[in-house]
Parts: sequence; structure tokens; C-alpha cells
Amino acid sequence: MTQQQAESEALDWFLRHQAGRADAADPAFTQWRNSDPEHARAYARVQAVWAAPAFVAALATQPEAKRRAMRPLMQVAASVALLLLVGSGGMRLAGLPWRLPASHAATIGGQEVAQLDDGTKLVLDSGAAVDVAYTATERRMVLRDGRAFFAVGKDAGGAPRAFRVAAGRIVVRDIGTRFSVEKAGDAVRVAVEQGEVALRPDGAGPEQHLTAGQTGGYADGFLPVHAAPADITFAWLDHRLFFSQARLGDVVQDLRRYHRGWIILANPRLAALKVSGGYDTRDPASAMADLARLSGGTLIRLSDRLLILR
Repeated sequence: MTQQQAESEALDWFLRHQAGRADAADPAFTQWRNSDPEHARAYARVQAVWAAPAFVAALATQPEAKRRAMRPLMQVAASVALLLLVGSGGMRLAGLPWRLPASHAATIGGQEVAQLDDGTKLVLDSGAAVDVAYTATERRMVLRDGRAFFAVGKDAGGAPRAFRVAAGRIVVRDIGTRFSVEKAGDAVRVAVEQGEVALRPDGAGPEQHLTAGQTGGYADGFLPVHAAPADITFAWLDHRLFFSQARLGDVVQDLRRYHRGWIILANPRLAALKVSGGYDTRDPASAMADLARLSGGTLIRLSDRLLILR
């Protein structure tokens, strides 16, 4: 059994206990816990999240009646927090980069700006990481995850070297330009501010060409090419995000990448609402407060790191 499967089953048992639908003496629970050492370890991790100071303090400061009313929210919060802690939650709380050490990495909620040896300007968005490698014929960037902007420099001295960015299954070839690449899971999105790029999956096959003011990408096939107004598409370089009639759930998802903690959307009904606005990525909590007002929801701040919109 994988750790993820054990975590999921442990969380299910824990929430049953919290809801009074089972207890620690339940023979089925005892059998499950003892059937695999990873089960006991996973259950202990769930208990640790539930007992974390943020949850304990939040409940302790509320009247008993409100504590009972908030308990379902706390269970949701514990569920999401557990999943994040197992993966990158510790790094996110500390504001550290998501990944193992890379050539260049941005902290959670921050940006990394670097001038590379070939004169290229590199800007990494929150949590992004890039490896840089130079050979006699190529300048190669490997985007592990997140979003990066490249203002490609003129390679001085000797024969010009190709500038390529590898992200997931595609390679982006520069044709003299300024562009961004974003990798989220298996999807890669590319936007061009100036010049032109060519995208090729797996280093072979047909290419997708994008010119200034266009965005495209790849996810099980080339994504449609759309117009990409620079003032909106590249607003993140100035710590801003702009949305026009976007799903609230998608906006929250974007804001999560900048928050050094957890943002939980506990009311699925709100996710489909359409919202518009501009938000400062350096202050996700204020952005969430605005979304609460726009949607008619309620923002609960259990701590500076834990925000729940219901």
C-alpha cells in the first residue's frame, strides 16, 4: 500500500471517530490499524495535524456553541492540511521553495530575479524552480514546476547557442524573444511578450509557433492559441493578478500558490461564481477577504496561515 492510500484511509477513519460513527475500540479499526505498520503511522500523522496549535487555538477561542458549529469546518481544514503536509505543506508554511535545490528557485509568496551568465533575465514566480545548463551548442533551462519569465540575452562570443526551455513533455525553442512558461502538472502554458517561440512535444513531431501577444501550450495535445494582452498576462511580474468573469474556484486556486499556508474553499457553491478584479499576490489574505465580500461568503481566519472561505 502506498503512503497516499494509507493517508486517505487513516483520514476516513479519523473523521468517523470525530463524527461519533466509530471509536478507537472498533474491531474493524483495530484490524485495519494493525494490518500494516504504515496504517498506524498514517493515523498518527492525522492526529498530529488535528492537534496542531492552529486548530487547537482556533477552537479554544470560540464559545462552545460556535465550536460545535465550526467542527465540520475544522474537519475539512484538517483534511486539506494533512494532504498538504504530506507533500509540500512544511515548505509552504516556511515560505521555502517547493522543490529540492535547483539552480534558481523562488520562495512561496516571493519572486526570484536573476541575470544569467549569457545575459538572459530570469524571473521565477512563487514556488517555481529552474535548472540551468550550458553546453557548447545549447543554453538549456529545465522548468521543474511553476512559472518563469525569460528575457533572452544575446549569447556573446563564439557561435550563437540555441536557447531552449524544457517543461514536462515539451521543449520551447526561442526565436529571439521575451516569454513565459508555466508548468502545472502535465499541462504547460506559454505566453509571448516579444518575438517568437516554437513548442515541440517530446523533442519531435510538429511544432506550435507563437508570436508576440499570443498564448498556447500543450496538454495531451497542443492547446488552442489565444490572444494574450501583455498588461494582464504578465501582470504577475509586478505582483498582480487580474481576472475578468473568472470562476471563483479558479481564482482561489491561483492565489494558493502565493499563500504561505492553506486556503480552503469549504463551500463548493461559491466555486462556480464568476468574479472580476485585480489582486496583489503579496497579500493573498486581503484578496480572499475581497472574494468573500464579492461572493457573499464568510472568510474565517483561524491563523495568519489558515484561511477558510465558506
